Amino acid sequence: MNKYNFLKSSRNRVIITLFLFTVLLGLFFYYNVNFEANTKYPSTNSILTNYPEGETVYVSGIFHGSYNGGFYIIDPSYGNKVIYKINSSYTAEDGDTVSIIGTLGPSFTITPQKIIINKGWKEYFLLFRSAIIAIILFFVFWRYWKFDFKNMFFIRRK
Repeated sequence: MNKYNFLKSSRNRVIITLFLFTVLLGLFFYYNVNFEANTKYPSTNSILTNYPEGETVYVSGIFHGSYNGGFYIIDPSYGNKVIYKINSSYTAEDGDTVSIIGTLGPSFTITPQKIIINKGWKEYFLLFRSAIIAIILFFVFWRYWKFDFKNMFFIRRK
């Protein structure tokens, strides 16, 4: 007797698939709710709740303009558009995403210890490249496999 006989029924496959999908969604939800409680540095939600002036924080956002001696980033997290003033000689451009670890000062001012600037065009290129690869993989997969709707599983093409 085959130990995988329970997979022969398409009803059982659907139940197992729904169960695994539900577990995956539960893990996504758990991560979304609890990720900030496990971070090394407070981020925007913690800053808005309990302004930890003088502490090291982690913020990220989109470049919002520059001034003499630094630039601004806007963090649209949690439905609040918080504008941070970054005191730095680094420059960014429109569309860039900026991640900063630094010391929080008064009025959402940050003196950075570490800055990572992700260029906007690189993110679009990554999405474009991923879409092209997904299309190629779809055609390669479809060349060698077909789906049997009656039995609800994939069959290798000859």
